[in-house]
Amino acid sequence: MKSKNKSEIASAAGVSLRTLRNWLQNPKAQHILQKYGHKQTDRILCPGAVRELCEYFDIQFD
Repeated sequence: MKSKNKSEIASAAGVSLRTLRNWLQNPKAQHILQKYGHKQTDRILCPGAVRELCEYFDIQFD
């Protein structure tokens, strides 16, 4: 898994960036972001955070 920006993750999930931002307010998602040192406003997420968020939200990249 590579670093991804939030718009790439939203596109893979088939939702808008606004919807993804709402999902990231979920307590579990907040925990994942904090675990990797990310803030809610970060645009690019590290590979570990991307992997865990994709597992949690069941997002598949082609």
